[in-house]
Amino acid sequence: MGLFDNLEKLINEHGSSTILKERLLLAEDKYSTVVTKLTEANSEIERLRFELEQIRKECDSLRQASAARTAGRPIDFDANTEKILKLFFDANKNQSVDSVARLLGLQPGIVKYHFDILQNENFIDMYSIGVQTMRGSTPPEYGLTPAGRAYVVKKLSS
Repeated sequence: MGLFDNLEKLINEHGSSTILKERLLLAEDKYSTVVTKLTEANSEIERLRFELEQIRKECDSLRQASAARTAGRPIDFDANTEKILKLFFDANKNQSVDSVARLLGLQPGIVKYHFDILQNENFIDMYSIGVQTMRGSTPPEYGLTPAGRAYVVKKLSS
């Protein structure tokens, strides 16, 4: 090998090392970017886990509140609400707002208010919707649910 061959070999090796060094720096930069993104992703995962845990706790709390309502916790109904509930029980048939208002001597708006309370507690439910015909209309009718019947038997029957 001649002097020029050694110089050519030296130039090739030096050129290759420069290219290799540039590639290593590029790879190191990309690795650093990936590590940063991974750290950010892990932080986001932890934030979402915390948020999920908070949502689960809220759902459990709502489930417990719902279970307490249906498990017979004491419900404070006023006298009119209890009268309406007892009327459903004694009549043993579906009733409209207007028919209950007439029977108890109350305004229909007041009766509807108490119906809303009883529906919210799942003690009455709408069993037939009002129907519009050529001859007029029929009002929606409500009836006692098993939970409402149980309440009357346990709390209002003497």
